[in-house]
Amino acid sequence: MRVFHPFLLMALICWGCGSSGRLSKYYSEEDKAVLELIEGLEKNPTDKNLIRQVGDAYDAAFQTRLRKSDASVTGSQTADQLMVTAKEWEVVQLMYNRIRKIPDIDRKLPYLQDPLPRLEQVRQQAAEQYYNAGRTYLSYNTRQHAQTAVDLFENANKAWPGYKDVNSLLELANEKAITRVLVNPVNYYRYSYSYWGFQNDWLQQQMVRDLNARAFRNVRFFTEYELRAQRLVPDKIVELDFVDLFVDRVHSENRRYERTKRIQTGQTGKPPRPI
Repeated sequence: MRVFHPFLLMALICWGCGSSGRLSKYYSEEDKAVLELIEGLEKNPTDKNLIRQVGDAYDAAFQTRLRKSDASVTGSQTADQLMVTAKEWEVVQLMYNRIRKIPDIDRKLPYLQDPLPRLEQVRQQAAEQYYNAGRTYLSYNTRQHAQTAVDLFENANKAWPGYKDVNSLLELANEKAITRVLVNPVNYYRYSYSYWGFQNDWLQQQMVRDLNARAFRNVRFFTEYELRAQRLVPDKIVELDFVDLFVDRVHSENRRYERTKRIQTGQTGKPPRPI
């Protein structure tokens, strides 16, 4: 017996009830014919002939998907191929949801097959393959393999959100995939920063902030203090030398502007005149 989290179950149902535009490239000619019949039935929900045609056409499309997904049951499809199969089942889910919205259709088509169990099965199989491959790459314990593991765990999460302990493994893989770069304080070469009469040199901190704001997701920049505090070892080091630095004489500039405006606050006299 499978027990689903309510949010997860809702997400599974919504795979078929989202915009049909993203699924249109997975439509077969058979699917297009079924959707056309459904559109006609939506306009004429009491047409018995259309009801029968929709039921027959939908069942034929369902059986076609069953035959095409036999390979996924035997395990001969890759995870990426399984996700394509899942998209095709989403097309069937889309058709099923539209039919079920037609008034009184449950009584008229009581044996309409729900594709959701098949969709769940294929997505779980894809998640399992991505998950296992991600664990294998993570076990190699190198930064490059950890980066591959991140992609695989993210795919597993897309296939089946929160699959097993994929979120914790994804967090671990992200940590192992990070390239840590130490940004050393700027070497002013001839004179120290204080030589120019300034007390605080924020250039190193500003560089770290700016670089992190624009860095790739698996690259992070640190000061030496931050690395020591977190007991981390840098993978790369950035050294910046200012061979020649000229700071002009510090001066201040003040400007004063005066502005006046007449603002009416009331009226007085007869005839009324503005105050």
